[in-house]
Amino acid sequence: MPGATRAHTLVMSGWTDLHFPPEDSENEAHMIPDGKLRMIPSIFGRQAGSDANPDDMDVIDEGPKNLLNDRV
Repeated sequence: MPGATRAHTLVMSGWTDLHFPPEDSENEAHMIPDGKLRMIPSIFGRQAGSDANPDDMDVIDEGPKNLLNDRV
């Protein structure tokens, strides 16, 4: 049900994830009131953030920090 989530929410997805494409993540974030979307600019698809590339982890670590800073 759109709008049912009330928690501060960050949707993160890899640009090249073919199982959960970026368009789906964008739609999900828009269905959540004040939902945020952060794309992981990774060439590793679903493996984005799985230690395949340390730069992915930097993006993933920054996401929640930025979300919390926006709320303080």
